[in-house]
Order: sequence, then C-alpha cells, then structure tokens
Amino acid sequence: MNNNKLKTIAFTGHRMNRIRIEKQELSGLITAAVIYFYLKGYKVFLTGMAEGLDLIAAEEVLKIKEHYPDIELHCIIPFAGQSDRMNPEDKLRYNAILSAADYEIYLSEKYYDGCFLRRNDYLVDNSTQLIAYYDNVPKGGTYYTVKNALRKGLEVFNLFNREMEYHHFYQDELLKGWGRSLFNVKAISYEQAVESIRLLHFQDVYDLEDHPLIAYDSFEYLLEANTRVSLRENEGQATIEYFKCDSLKTSILTNADDIIAESKQNTIRKLASQLAEKELTDVFKMLPDEFCDKNNPGKYAEVYQKKYDEYFKSYMEQLSKL
Repeated sequence: MNNNKLKTIAFTGHRMNRIRIEKQELSGLITAAVIYFYLKGYKVFLTGMAEGLDLIAAEEVLKIKEHYPDIELHCIIPFAGQSDRMNPEDKLRYNAILSAADYEIYLSEKYYDGCFLRRNDYLVDNSTQLIAYYDNVPKGGTYYTVKNALRKGLEVFNLFNREMEYHHFYQDELLKGWGRSLFNVKAISYEQAVESIRLLHFQDVYDLEDHPLIAYDSFEYLLEANTRVSLRENEGQATIEYFKCDSLKTSILTNADDIIAESKQNTIRKLASQLAEKELTDVFKMLPDEFCDKNNPGKYAEVYQKKYDEYFKSYMEQLSKL
C-alpha cells in the first residue's frame, strides 16, 4: 500500500473519443511526464483503470518500471468486475496490467451509483500531484477529478494541448570508423531529455524505430573524432558518445570508459585463470587434462576445482590492485 502520499501521482483523463491526439503521441507525452516526475522523486503512480487514458498510462508506467524497478503502479478499482463492461481488447489489456501491477485496491465488491466518483475521490485524497488529460470542457469524471484536485490544493499537470520541446543532440559512434548521427528528443525539460537518452543504454539511435521520444535525423562519416577515444575494434562493441548540439559541443554520456574498464577486467580475468591453472599444475605435479572430472571432461573434479577457485580469487585480487 501507499505510505508516502507526498511522492504519489494519480492519473485522470478522458476516453479516446475525447482525446484529440493519436495514441502514440499520447503515450510519448505520458512517458515524458512519468520520467520528468520520477526525476523529482515521484515513485508511486495511481490509475483508476478506466478505458482511455487510465489504461494507456498504466501500460507506460509498467514499461518505464523496467528501467526504474522502484516505481510502483497501484490500480485503484472502483468495484470488482470493472472490466466486464469493456470490449475484449481492453479487457485483455486490463488483466495484463493487473498481473504486472504492484497493488490492486478494490473499493467495492459490487457496482453502485457513484462508485466511479468515489474512485476519483480516492485518487485525489491519496496523491499530491495529478497527471491529467482534460480538455477544459466542464463535464464528466475527469472534470470532476481535476476540479476536486485543484480545490484541495493539488498541482495538475495537464497533457491537453501541451507541446513538448525539441532538444537536439548528436551521437558519435566508433566501431571501425567514426560516424555521427543527429537526432531529436521530445521532452518536458532538458533534464528529462538527457534521462531519456541515458535509458537507451547506448543503443545506436540509428536502430531506433517508433521510439515515442527520440527521432533519428541524419548520418555522416567523420574523418576525425571530437574526443580522444582509442581507435580499436572494441571486441565488436561500439564506442558511443552523446553530445548536445550547441557551440560548446557539450558531452552528455559516453560508454568509452566502461568499454576500457571491461576490456581491462577481461584481461585480468584471463591472466588470473592462466596463473591459477599453472599453480594447480605446480602443486599437484599433474597436467591440466588430469584435473578433469572423468564423467564431465569439461570441468575439473571437485577437489581440484576448489583449489583452482582459491588460486583464481587470490590472483584476481592481486592483479586488480596493479
């Protein structure tokens, strides 16, 4: 259950027939908003599980939860059997959301007049921030919820007619040569734009298709790099660096250091293994093949494996200090 109301956000919004933008654009707006507020410390998200914005918002929260495991999705259900009134497709989505959510909160066992308004009251009473899609028409459940939230002092972040800013970046990639890809990020803030890039985990922007926030622009080969990175094959892994498109060519993120560290660790691991095997042969006066388990030639016999592990650990510690 939610024990931190101050860091909780509730969703409210219309069904799709009152939403003026396509579902993909709405998903992008919701994704940007969730990341934006997560960076501000909000980790609990409440959805009333109605058709339209509620279900889309829940699905987007679950996608983002893959990157931020500490996010919680709470499904506030007005009455048991809510999904019975939905079309087959939405009912499947509804059940999939429930199976992945952190909490299901049932406010009533049966339907009764006013149960949806009581659900909306719960959303407002248990959060301090509202993410809404409200078209400013004073009728319906979303109007009721937004009005109630404002009356109780909650901030309402309305997605209706909200235009995200375009932030311009470029990616320099080195595998066998340098290439530069220009791309744009739709975002609510610059910080959220940078976080959206970080969540790519150095995936090549050229390979992105239908990303809700990041759009590939163009590519060019580079004769020289803007930063000093060792020109090497990287064992098949590309060096990727992201920069802001400004006069300073501001560096955003790079995996160059990670690749170098990983390569160093692999080298240390390989050397430690060779030294451990040599010590094993010196101590037991046996050839490496003689240490193998007769029933499993691919592994050492248990007694030798324990000694090998002991030597390997010792050499790893010594070599890592160099």
